[in-house]
Amino acid sequence: MQRTQTITLTRLLSQGGAIKPFPGSTPGICYLCGLATEEGYGEKPSGNFTAWAQCYHGTVLCPECYAALKTPALRRSSWIAIPEQIIYLRDIDEPRALLRQVFIEPPDRPYAIYLTRGGQKQGWLSLLRYVNQGAQHFWVGVDWRDRPILLSPEYAVWALGLLGQLRPKISKAKLWGEEECDVADYAYASEAGLLDVLECAVKQRGDPRWEVMIYAAD
Repeated sequence: MQRTQTITLTRLLSQGGAIKPFPGSTPGICYLCGLATEEGYGEKPSGNFTAWAQCYHGTVLCPECYAALKTPALRRSSWIAIPEQIIYLRDIDEPRALLRQVFIEPPDRPYAIYLTRGGQKQGWLSLLRYVNQGAQHFWVGVDWRDRPILLSPEYAVWALGLLGQLRPKISKAKLWGEEECDVADYAYASEAGLLDVLECAVKQRGDPRWEVMIYAAD
């Protein structure tokens, strides 16, 4: 798995037009991306900022990270970013179909994927140094885990195939592990010849990769 050291997430977002950075006047090391800048902002993230564990021992915010923190859509929405643009999943007709396509056939250029369930946390910060550069494995940032999740197209094909057999009869909450499967679920699986599939799916609960696949499933 290649993890870029030359392009940070916020620089990727700037290239795609998701943020519009303006230069500051204070040199230093950025709290968020850890890169040196001559055009930083001499202030810390806001007082209600809670993601200090994701930060560096910096002294400023670089123009890109400063602009990203001031862009609420980045935390409120799920998105896919490439150098040419950012795609907010809320703005397209079949967002989960696009996610599945990207998971199975990742882009051949730098890209980042962020998924949110609550829209409140700055969960995208976990991706600052995890811009994807290859297709064999890729990182997905989420707001329900503290670290990005490493996936592969092979895993996506396998997991989505499993979920495709169970959805929509078995709810996402049950497949996630937020609720327990009941007698009716097992009766349905048995009658449909899917009992082994359901039992296999239940064993995946708690795996961060599985959670991402459930998010992408219909």
